[in-house]
Amino acid sequence: MSNAVVVKTDNTFQTMTELERFANYAVKSGQYKDIKDVATAVVRIQVGREMGLSAAASLKSIQMIGGTPTFSAAFVAAQIKKSKPRYNFRPKTVSDKECTLTFYEDGEVAGEYTYTIEEARRAELTGKDVWRKYPKSMLFCRALTAGARMYCSDVTVFPIYTSEELGGEPHAEDILEDEQKPERTSGATSEVSIEDRFALLNSCVAQGIDIRRVLKNIGAQSLESMTEPEYKRAIQFVNSNKGEQ
Repeated sequence: MSNAVVVKTDNTFQTMTELERFANYAVKSGQYKDIKDVATAVVRIQVGREMGLSAAASLKSIQMIGGTPTFSAAFVAAQIKKSKPRYNFRPKTVSDKECTLTFYEDGEVAGEYTYTIEEARRAELTGKDVWRKYPKSMLFCRALTAGARMYCSDVTVFPIYTSEELGGEPHAEDILEDEQKPERTSGATSEVSIEDRFALLNSCVAQGIDIRRVLKNIGAQSLESMTEPEYKRAIQFVNSNKGEQ
């Protein structure tokens, strides 16, 4: 009888040996800079499996801090959007002073959550380098995860925290577009709404697909200059390449 442990959570791996083999390749690839050993990769993948995620999406979106799974804010946003019509959210105010998000349940307003720079200052967060550089992004992350814990806590099977909230490094995809490229010119405008572009980026994160690969495939220069036809091709590409790297 084989000593391999049979795992039937999904169709990706049939045995623990297969899972460990994939984790080993992931570590050796160097694509996941914060994963230094196979055991860490295996734990992340298993946490993701319990949420119905692919191995690639789990490695990209999940970090373990003190035994607690943490997620990128982009991933949390994607999970909420994917749960529609059960849950949804919309930004009301997003600035470097405060962020207010409106949360919905079954199409009805469940409530709002606001996080301000004053609250961050009182919590002694604003001295951190990431808060000095990207205050708008960090306020959005805090409002999103705190609001999700309050209004849609069952959107994941684990408590909803970002790694930055628990003392880890923030995810690169959590930096909002206008803070990533403050030098952009007013001429680079998109035919696609900010919400739709953000949803596309979240879908890429959730499926473990690099947005740069999508842009290259559809011939688009950037998210902020994307046309409607390019957006439709991007959605089609993501939907047909779920979980592929």
